[in-house]
Amino acid sequence: MLSGEAEAYARPMGARIVDGEGWIRERLKFLREQLAGDPSDEERRAMETEIEALSREHRVITEASHSGSADQVRRYMHARQRSFPVVNDP
Repeated sequence: MLSGEAEAYARPMGARIVDGEGWIRERLKFLREQLAGDPSDEERRAMETEIEALSREHRVITEASHSGSADQVRRYMHARQRSFPVVNDP
């Protein structure tokens, strides 16, 4: 009997195919949850960069919660060169 990692590699190739759309949805959900916390500036930049990249593969709409006026959100997105759609919830 194989264990752990060895067993995973012994499975037929078709059993290891990743659902790309599902993975992207789950990753975006995780990143949004992390952004809702209090990440450092460096962590926030990394997460936003990943959301930007994933938004090219999967339609993304992000909510800016308690982020100020629409103008403040636009300036934030522009300063960080982010282009994914944002719904503002001041």
